[in-house]
Amino acid sequence: MRLATSYLAIILIIGTMLTAIVAQGTGRKTVSKNAVFVSDCVVTIIVFLSHLKGPETIVCYDPNEAYDDCGPACGDRTCTNQRKNDSACRRSCNPGCFCRGGYVRNKSNRCVPSYMCQSMG
Repeated sequence: MRLATSYLAIILIIGTMLTAIVAQGTGRKTVSKNAVFVSDCVVTIIVFLSHLKGPETIVCYDPNEAYDDCGPACGDRTCTNQRKNDSACRRSCNPGCFCRGGYVRNKSNRCVPSYMCQSMG
């Protein structure tokens, strides 16, 4: 939605500038008609842009997760692979919700402190 708001501001500025340009050196009736036309165009564009949606917002529901644009391509560490060397996974990235530092995924797919894995067997 931030993107659409930026477009709206730009369009309003352009519309105001066009109205001022049209007003220079023309008769009153022409200025009035052109100003109405420019205003109608601006309103039409605003209505169109207000229906555009920005990128979908990803919500992480687990309080121990955080969204990352460039998370590990192999996914989160788990209780079973938390000590595995994953240097190959760090070279590429995926957007998504990942466990915060010090947390790993358990069998229930929840982010838990890594020390809890030993007590879960």
